[in-house]
Amino acid sequence: MAPFFLISGLNDIRQWISGYITDDVWADFSFLALALAAAGVLVLVVKLIFVVIERFITRETETTLDDKILTLISQSIDQIIFIIAFYLSFDEIRGHFSETTQSVLIGLSVTIFSYLVCRFLVKLFDIIMQWYVESIASKTETSVDEEFAPLVERLVKIVIYVGGVAFVLNYFQIDLTGLAIFAGAVSFAVGFASQDTLSNMIAGFVIMIDRPFRVGDRVRLVASGLVGDVIHIGLRSTKILNFENHTVIIPNAEIAKSQVINYSYPDPAARVKIDVIVASGTDLEKVKLLLETTAAAHPEIMKDPVPRCYFLEFQENGLLLTVISRVANYRDEFRVAEELRVQINEALRSAGVVVPYPQRVVHFQGKLPS
Repeated sequence: MAPFFLISGLNDIRQWISGYITDDVWADFSFLALALAAAGVLVLVVKLIFVVIERFITRETETTLDDKILTLISQSIDQIIFIIAFYLSFDEIRGHFSETTQSVLIGLSVTIFSYLVCRFLVKLFDIIMQWYVESIASKTETSVDEEFAPLVERLVKIVIYVGGVAFVLNYFQIDLTGLAIFAGAVSFAVGFASQDTLSNMIAGFVIMIDRPFRVGDRVRLVASGLVGDVIHIGLRSTKILNFENHTVIIPNAEIAKSQVINYSYPDPAARVKIDVIVASGTDLEKVKLLLETTAAAHPEIMKDPVPRCYFLEFQENGLLLTVISRVANYRDEFRVAEELRVQINEALRSAGVVVPYPQRVVHFQGKLPS
């Protein structure tokens, strides 16, 4: 609407000046001065309207998005209106300048206008993205929004500024075909050189969407045998804290191609498995009951499912049994397993159950060495 009011107002100003000033030079430059003054008045009126809107409308809303947008418009509108007023009014005085000067001034005004519009759009997008991340993305379960928001923000800024440059070049009637071919060649070269980075980013996007694991989950990479807690899932890589308290940074493309065991999802409960060897000839039913009772008596062993003991196989030095139980959280697995081993050892010793140790009989042929 601003350009329409400017054009209409500039025509009225031109007619009014023609009635009082007969000298063309003075009339033209007076017109320019009054046109800029009229643009200033229009700026004040627009800002007054924004003040009224902010006071009676936006303050009643719960979100601050509208307040920030109105503030941005109020801060940017004056420069845009002034440059439009100069561009429209310059047509009346261009006859007093050489063609080179005319081209420079008009080109400069078009360039400034393009820059102001691009800067306004970038700031507007920043406000919208900041509001989205703080108000919406932070409330979602996935971190996709937070991870991709900076990337989307940068891409949109590039698109806006490239569009502004293309607008200026098109005004100067510069052929963009060669530039487009050059940009395409550069994009191909950059894409080929950074294909690993792109594959990691695509894999990161897939991981964030598919969500085979989340931050805080304990995982195992089958190929490498790495076990640890996920502390960060990024676009390029995933960070895992191993049991040595070292951070292992793994490219997402490598994770996407690997089998991953998630100990935390969908249930953080973990199995506690204790192997026990007893001497041959031991009453297995008695030992099995003893092991199951000892495991069930531990306060952190889950009651459902109940601990079970199984006879696995005959070994050269005894009978191999295993008692299997569960804890509510995998983080307690190693501690509870150690406590169970101590308690089982005491229970076996108290019950008189012999835990055999490997024995070897060595036969010598002939005389023993002296």
